[in-house]
Amino acid sequence: FCGFSARRAPCVVSTVPVTRSNQRVPMTQKLASSASSSWLTNSLICMALYGFWGFLSKLALVKGLSASQEATIEKVGFFMLMPLVMKPSSNDSGSSSSISSRPKMAILAALMSGASAAVASLFYSRAMAEGDAGAVSALTASYPPVTLMLGMAFGGETLTKNKLLGSILTVLGALFFARK
Repeated sequence: FCGFSARRAPCVVSTVPVTRSNQRVPMTQKLASSASSSWLTNSLICMALYGFWGFLSKLALVKGLSASQEATIEKVGFFMLMPLVMKPSSNDSGSSSSISSRPKMAILAALMSGASAAVASLFYSRAMAEGDAGAVSALTASYPPVTLMLGMAFGGETLTKNKLLGSILTVLGALFFARK
């Protein structure tokens, strides 16, 4: 994507029809306007950081840590940054009230989210210790279809054609990474 890559790649400009009029808007302009969205900016930053996470995990394993040692030390790094993570941001609604005043189901869901992330991290470290970094990170990053299915079953999410296509492409992409 033009403007999103750290590398200097040639920028291909395509046009898409605009539903309001007969004008055509360059695709790069459409991407740039959607990039101003808070969720998209945060998602792109998260994606880049997860890329570093995968690389650094594999590097620690290649340099001599066992999978459980890497997972443990990774958590120490996580907790070192906890004060930064816990700092309320401008988009935290009601961040001034205490956690104990929040709905119990929300607290339980957050605790279960942390528990599943901790267990997943251990399996990620084990997979990284034995597998190719690109294949492991691609396969483990292919969780959106699982999230979508759980969201449909328990959270009222709706399945759209775009979400279905994205899920299929996600799984296919991971399979291509995993093939030797």
